Amino acid sequence: MVVLGVTPAGPAAAGFRRGDAIVTVGGRSVASQAEFYARLWEHRVGEPVEIVVEREARRQSITVRPADRYRVYRTTEK
Repeated sequence: MVVLGVTPAGPAAAGFRRGDAIVTVGGRSVASQAEFYARLWEHRVGEPVEIVVEREARRQSITVRPADRYRVYRTTEK
């Protein structure tokens, strides 16, 4: 899975760059966007999760803290 863009308000702003290839989430490999989200959402909100990306032919570890996706990506106001 390749990062095409990052939402500045979301947890991905922790260091992902356009073009990063996501290799693992929490030590488990991912091959699709669906697997990425499934692995990420296995962790509690605020719990550190290590994500390994391949960038410029090198692997790099990025730690994110998942946010409540319903709050970050809210589309309607209450």
